Amino acid sequence: MATAELSPGQPRPHGPVIVVLLCLAALLFEATSDVLPDAPIFGVVTWQRVVTTAGFAAALVAGARWRHFRTRLDIPVVVLLLASAVAAYRWGGDAPFRHLFSYVSVYYLATALMRLQPTAWRALVVLAAGAVTVASAVAIGQSSENVPTGFCRSGLLRDASCSEPGVFARATGTFSNPNLLAAFLLLLVPLAVLAVTMFTDHLQRVVAMAAIVLACAALLVTYSRGPWVAGFAAALVLAWQWARTRFSPQQLRLAAMIGAGLLVVGLIGIALVSQAGRSLGVRNEAWSTALRVAADEPLGVGLGRAGDVVNARIEGSVEFFHLHNLWLNWLVEAGVLGFLAITAVTIGSTVTAFGLAVRGHAMGFAASSALIGYFTMNLMDHPSSLGRLATAMWLVLGFVMGAAPARWRGWTERYDLPVAAAADPYGGSGAWPASSAELALSTASSGVRAVPRHVRSFEPARTGGRTRVRR
Repeated sequence: MATAELSPGQPRPHGPVIVVLLCLAALLFEATSDVLPDAPIFGVVTWQRVVTTAGFAAALVAGARWRHFRTRLDIPVVVLLLASAVAAYRWGGDAPFRHLFSYVSVYYLATALMRLQPTAWRALVVLAAGAVTVASAVAIGQSSENVPTGFCRSGLLRDASCSEPGVFARATGTFSNPNLLAAFLLLLVPLAVLAVTMFTDHLQRVVAMAAIVLACAALLVTYSRGPWVAGFAAALVLAWQWARTRFSPQQLRLAAMIGAGLLVVGLIGIALVSQAGRSLGVRNEAWSTALRVAADEPLGVGLGRAGDVVNARIEGSVEFFHLHNLWLNWLVEAGVLGFLAITAVTIGSTVTAFGLAVRGHAMGFAASSALIGYFTMNLMDHPSSLGRLATAMWLVLGFVMGAAPARWRGWTERYDLPVAAAADPYGGSGAWPASSAELALSTASSGVRAVPRHVRSFEPARTGGRTRVRR
């Protein structure tokens, strides 16, 4: 079996770094298939929190310091926590706040791993491929065996009772709802696509591509209209990456206009179908009520209470567990400050992902595709209200922000530097070119200085026989 060996100039990860990676892998597969027990060990100590704490301990042993955890989203994340804490203090519900704190902890643990080991994104994309394979295989099995899941669509993709003749059963995979499965796939499939490029052997690539096809089929059998359009938007980002070096600027502009037009047509089609089946009308009612609640309670009504508060103000038989919109849900639950904070998180992470893509980082386009698809779906739903989806979302955000410097200013380095030819960490395997952060590791012993500012700050410097850290 052909493998990409480490070059002599690229150090192997230390044991504590491997422990951090394994802890994040356990959390990702917990998000995939709920492998860890939900019952607390004692008090508020759960298995997920034990794994996260073990990861932080290993990161500190590996040499992580305050600067390794800093990101350009620190301010909005802190504001989000503070706004949530205020809402929880006013209305009770400390358990949802503890959950949010746990998700944010996963974010910073993933960031620290990327700072300690810039090549860790390669492990993430392989883990993503395995995760989507597990969830997709279960979904395809449900569809092929016609397993009743309690969710059905009619021939025109309208909501229908499963007792009606001729309806389609919607696959849920390893989740309790088809929309949750769709959101999980939107978040991780683009990263799994990147994993295909990691393999140099043709048969390995065929197997990896088969897993991607399986995941796309699983997305289709959810019969989730919004995620289909969101998946198309995510696919456009990956298509742009493929086409930008193969077509002229005029052809790219034409293709972009066609793609945007198809996306708009898809959104209009979904709106018409949803309106005919009262799906969109019910959401509109919830959204308008949410705005009135936010006006009455600008500090929020407490985490996890948006559905109950809106239900109390709407007459009818439809009950909401959340408001089917990520940002409106945070507006109602954490108030105006929480809304501004989560908006800053979504915009900042998406801009950072596109910045990585523009600067040549291999993960850039895949991360951009994942975030565009996931956040597009969140315009009509709120899948991260489930803890498993929230864990996966914050984990991916941590890897994205950990690949970028902690400050917005001074981000001038590129990740496809020509020095890769002089110090190829893959020994000419033909895989993705190393990023500048990775080259900093692989060229340390060769005397080549191609280290960007945010990596240089983590590098030890020797002066007078003693080792100090540049700040």
